Amino acid sequence: MIPQPGTRDRRDLRLVLAGLIVPLGLMFCAALLVVRQNGKPVWKLLGDPTAVLHANPLLGFFSNLGILGWCAGASVALFAAAVLAGRQADRAIVRFYRIAGAFTALLMVDDFFLIHDDLAWRYLRLPQNAVYAVYGIFFAVFVARCRRELLARNPALFALAVGLLGFMAGIDTVAGGTSKMVSFAMCGSKLLGIFTWSAWLVLNARNDLAGAGPGASR
Repeated sequence: MIPQPGTRDRRDLRLVLAGLIVPLGLMFCAALLVVRQNGKPVWKLLGDPTAVLHANPLLGFFSNLGILGWCAGASVALFAAAVLAGRQADRAIVRFYRIAGAFTALLMVDDFFLIHDDLAWRYLRLPQNAVYAVYGIFFAVFVARCRRELLARNPALFALAVGLLGFMAGIDTVAGGTSKMVSFAMCGSKLLGIFTWSAWLVLNARNDLAGAGPGASR
């Protein structure tokens, strides 16, 4: 006997269709049309970059690892926000995870598509420092709106993550890739900062979700 979908199943199906499948499908079709109109081979848009370039799959290993780190942090934060909102937790805590998740997702997209390194200037003529300034404003808003939550949730780990990522951004702005040692220091600081930031989000989400569980003491 085939089980019949319940009200929640139908609602979730509509949510996934409207929020994910339809927008992604439209974006996919639009991208293919743009590529075809520009005379570019469509398969280059569909294939894996290293396969398209006939490069070693390990190319950019640590960069890809960092993107996975961003993805983990963003996913955990946004999931925590959704669960805590469903449990009617304090709005300030839900807002903290929503902003933290959105900011982390933004940095992930930037890292994945090289927005501040390339695309921002290529298509919008925005210099790298202007993009950093936008991210700095976003971060400042996050700190201003969620300062109480930040001070109550592993502030030392937060400061370490910000310090590592700030060190990377400072080197990138001032020195760039002027030498191999500078590039090595920048990449190492960035990778450590990403995983420290994501670990901070994961630990906080674990504690808040456990504390907001059924029958938990407040």
